[in-house]
Amino acid sequence: MIPLRPELFECAEPQSVCRLSCTCKTLRSDVRDAKPWGLLARAQLQPPKPRDEADALARVRSHVRRRLVAKALPPTLRALEGLTLQQAIAREAPAEVAYTPNELDDFAFFLRLTDDAGELVWEGDVGELRDYSYEEGLVLDLSMSHANFTWTQSDDDDYRNHLKIALVAIRDEDQAMVSLGHFDRDGGAFLHGGELHYDFHTISSPSGPLFSSGRSQLGFWASLYFAQEADVFRPERLELTLHHVVHPPLLNPIVGRYRFTDTGPGSYDCDESQFRHVLSYLAGVTPVARPSALATIESWFMEAEREAGWA
Repeated sequence: MIPLRPELFECAEPQSVCRLSCTCKTLRSDVRDAKPWGLLARAQLQPPKPRDEADALARVRSHVRRRLVAKALPPTLRALEGLTLQQAIAREAPAEVAYTPNELDDFAFFLRLTDDAGELVWEGDVGELRDYSYEEGLVLDLSMSHANFTWTQSDDDDYRNHLKIALVAIRDEDQAMVSLGHFDRDGGAFLHGGELHYDFHTISSPSGPLFSSGRSQLGFWASLYFAQEADVFRPERLELTLHHVVHPPLLNPIVGRYRFTDTGPGSYDCDESQFRHVLSYLAGVTPVARPSALATIESWFMEAEREAGWA
């Protein structure tokens, strides 16, 4: 028998601990006796006070789960699936069930920034919500000033133009986590007023939008800003917008008849109540309220698609 030394866990990865716990009954018992999560917490975090040890252990476990959620592709939820707009309007709506969506301050956000090859550039919790912007709908302003990475003007521009981010929302009250999508770079960087500006869109990324119908899509868009100090750019903030893209129809005469074809999409940013509604729905609402909450989201689709000209 080779003893399982507790010192090994101080330099182990959390995934390794999970695999050891699932290997066999004997090894699972040895892992439990070694108390690996406490050793990992002490090795990865500052030495906690005795009353803070449980909190440190929970933080290590939570960080591992956030990585797994960030790497997972969120499934696109279908709205009005298989229905024409006329059928959607004519169908019977589910019974309305009142529920109170969470406030925006009730969520924390975990960001994972990688390059085109999938190599990690930076990951961590995005800072506290600093401000709301109401220029064209709601924009969440999340501080990034604590992020410990910088870029210089001499860095490879091509490298920076192939960045990807994954974003996870975490509800404080129950630690429910939901992937908001994998965001790809959209166009080049913008330098304005001493800030370097990168746009990231989910709708054109592999993960797709959060909700979609045959005529429109609803998903988050993100913008990452860097403040310039001499020739160094330091992360400043992350702006997050809930964006609804609608493909308007165009009537074309073909052999005496008309048919619909898609043209360039129109779009609009959602307001605060819609932002809160979607975040709360994705993080989880009571089962009895789910049909009514989804019907509310579908009503936004119907209104936007009618305004775009769909019959």
